[in-house]
Amino acid sequence: MNMFSALQFITPMALWAALALPILWFVFKTIPPHPRLVKLPTARFLKDIETEDSQKDDIPWWLKLLRIILMACVILAAAGPYLAPKQPVKIDGDAIAIIMDNSWAAAPQVEKQRTKAASLINLAEQKGKKIVLIETIPEHKNISPIKLLIPAEARNRVKHIQIYPWEADHAALLNNFKEQESILSKAKTFYWLGHGYNDGDINALSKYLKNFGKVIYFDPDSKTRARVIKGALNKDGKDTYKYAQFDGFYYNDQRDYKLFLKDSFSNVLGFMNFDEIRNNTNEDLAPLWDALSNNDDAAPSYMQIGPYKHAASTYFLPAEILKQKVGIVSGQDTVDREISPLIQAIYYISKAVEGKAPYSIDPVDKLLDWGAKLIIVPENYVLNQSDMDKLSKWVKQGGTLLRFPPSQQDGLNAEDQLLPVELLKEERSIAGRLDWQEPLSLAKIPEDSPLAGIPFDKQLEIKRQVLAVPSARDKASIWAVASDGTPIISARDEGQGRIILIHTQAKPGWSNMPLTGFFVNVLHRIIDISSGARMQISKSSDTESMTQMGFTPYKKINAQGELIPADHTQIELSIQDLRNKPLSYDYWPGIYHSNNAEYIVNLGDKLGPLNLINARQLNADIQPYSYDRNINLRIYFIIAALVLFFIEWIVVALLSGAGQRINIIQIVRKANLFIPLFMAVSILSLPAAADDDASRANSLNLAYVETSNPIVNAMAQKGLQYVANALTQRTALLNVRVVSVNIAKDDLAFYPLLYWPIENQTLDDESYARLNDYINTGGMLFIDIRNGRKLAQSFYSRNQPLHTLGEKLFIPLLSPLPQNHVLRKSYYLVSRDNIGGRHASGDIWLDLGGNTPKTDESTEETSQHVASLIIGSNDWIGIWSDENADIYKRENALRFAINLVMYALTGTYKQDQVHTKAILERLNQRQQQLRRK
Repeated sequence: MNMFSALQFITPMALWAALALPILWFVFKTIPPHPRLVKLPTARFLKDIETEDSQKDDIPWWLKLLRIILMACVILAAAGPYLAPKQPVKIDGDAIAIIMDNSWAAAPQVEKQRTKAASLINLAEQKGKKIVLIETIPEHKNISPIKLLIPAEARNRVKHIQIYPWEADHAALLNNFKEQESILSKAKTFYWLGHGYNDGDINALSKYLKNFGKVIYFDPDSKTRARVIKGALNKDGKDTYKYAQFDGFYYNDQRDYKLFLKDSFSNVLGFMNFDEIRNNTNEDLAPLWDALSNNDDAAPSYMQIGPYKHAASTYFLPAEILKQKVGIVSGQDTVDREISPLIQAIYYISKAVEGKAPYSIDPVDKLLDWGAKLIIVPENYVLNQSDMDKLSKWVKQGGTLLRFPPSQQDGLNAEDQLLPVELLKEERSIAGRLDWQEPLSLAKIPEDSPLAGIPFDKQLEIKRQVLAVPSARDKASIWAVASDGTPIISARDEGQGRIILIHTQAKPGWSNMPLTGFFVNVLHRIIDISSGARMQISKSSDTESMTQMGFTPYKKINAQGELIPADHTQIELSIQDLRNKPLSYDYWPGIYHSNNAEYIVNLGDKLGPLNLINARQLNADIQPYSYDRNINLRIYFIIAALVLFFIEWIVVALLSGAGQRINIIQIVRKANLFIPLFMAVSILSLPAAADDDASRANSLNLAYVETSNPIVNAMAQKGLQYVANALTQRTALLNVRVVSVNIAKDDLAFYPLLYWPIENQTLDDESYARLNDYINTGGMLFIDIRNGRKLAQSFYSRNQPLHTLGEKLFIPLLSPLPQNHVLRKSYYLVSRDNIGGRHASGDIWLDLGGNTPKTDESTEETSQHVASLIIGSNDWIGIWSDENADIYKRENALRFAINLVMYALTGTYKQDQVHTKAILERLNQRQQQLRRK
């Protein structure tokens, strides 16, 4: 394909003007007669003399040609010429052959492959040829990978080709080639859309195809080739993987990649940069795990090499290293966290769990949706039948249920199926006012108990307990007993999960256990045990019982590195199969379960060392994927026309005798006439981005600061878009859009509010100066630290980004957000506990004006000052962007966002509303009337 075949026009109708060029040849052929200067006194007698004929001078042919070329450039510029991408394609034979390499490494290239295949199919269709479509992994093991299709069928098939997370079986593919020679012989050129790696003996395939014609291999750009993480090792015996191996880093471009640590919702928990990677050697992951040192709520699920996402760049971690989510059941009226916490069971349970695992206090439904691995039912909550049915199903699927016994009057039910043992109808009271017995103590924990090794206080006293029916004790496991041999902690396996009962209550009264370290240690041990209620099987562990286990797929990993539901009709696999069997249609990478064990199969662990394509060994022409970019030629024709115009003007001036009067000033004056025209036409030749500033000025922009973390940027874009949609639907604001801002380059004047999900990034002095100007000239900067910590800790801790920020950014005196601040009532009425965010433990500080900071949230705020800096730590984008988040929490976060935008736009407009108190009283009266009804 030559250049002229790639030349196309935006407005081809303008080319009809070229038909006038021959006429212009005759129009341009003459010039005015040469003026003569006569220096004679008698010349005045010639004034009225008329000549019978006028003289016409013919111009040189090259000047005519110059003018014709100038007009041709103008016509071509008006037609909008551009060069379409080259297609290095040659059609020989009766068909064109396309080989789609759809094994694991093609995941980052799949869109390029489909685009290239579509262009090849279109060209074949123009030539009236059929398509020989070859998939290195067919859609089913019993289907031939070679198909002879018409272009429409091939186009439809290419759209639906699936990438599989395993290596192609090239030996089987070669056998298919030999069986389908009659089809292959129809093509003389084979276009192999590859992924850049020699995963198997593709040289043999290429050698065989050379018997039929030419082989052209399309090799992707080095930066888009798949990278691999594998061999994560636990060398120090702790619960975190300290080392991993990587592969695919051949071009010293590791600085373009990052290793992310994410939770099950794909939220980034931490990341580390690649400084110097050697393929297939152990690399230290300490920087990755150090990022979690200040995040107690983190629950890592997998590691991933970014920015590209696929199965080999994703490494799922066993549940043993995760912080298990703990749910504490409460009803609507079960707990009041502000009144008398020391007499509530939930208070002691939450304090024991705090710091060990993320926990939530909610009804059963919300805890199940949240994905809690351990659910604790305090004694003051009575399970209804609906709760029991849902919890029973959840336990059988692998959950761990911990219960405390209610007193008889609160609903003790001996028929309760969610108890490890059958209980007597009445609890046992010891050491009461009329009892002569001493309180019971705790006996030594049996060595075979899961609680073995936990120290306990000898001063622990048990005054009341629930007793198991003696005949039913053998049906449960006794983990701890009192000094008289009666059970204190019992458990029973139920399906794939477990039910545990502590036979005394979680608040003081029945015993002093909640006041001791033993209570904390027991809950911590149960949290550790509740890792899916399964034993984690490593790649090296092997016992006789393990070899007899049968594993079925629980979740499988697709080519994009995502966990998807598994096909439970697949065959059962043994430990040896999981370790040694190659991946295939029946054996995907993923998570496999047995009755009480879990095994994770990561694609990277199944791959050998990666080898790049070798052009000499492949014996094929290697070409890059063409980028489908149009080259705009209009601006070049405009420049050429202007240059030719100036040349023509100077030449005509010289030929007409005015050359001696030409000077630089005249040339500049002439040029000024065409500068506006040149600029106008140039703008038409450029993308529509030239109007970007105008559109920003005419719309409300929710802006966020671009960070060094692409995942956080994507969350900010999605989260703020959710806020923008709500602003359009719920308020009078229109044309609300979300934009990203580069502090070092973009003009900040367009943005009344700037959201910054701060990361560990460094800014230069000029960027800090631009931020300071923004704050001091009316802008509002909202910084979200996103760690859920108190801001005082973030300011004074050197490893926190806010500490570094405070050294160069002008931060005015900050105070906690007052309870009656206008930010809480600029649109919605927002109370202290409803500011939203993924974390509920953070706070918000802002500048209230003045020279004295306020330290109490109840401080009266009557100033007309509008805050220029607001800092919080609740991770608002984490919940704005999470469609699966708790509806109540997400709604609170959204209302706070709307208030924030309104505050940025209207300032203290609602600060001095004298009728606010009356409105609140009226709302309270209305609520009371509704309750009476």
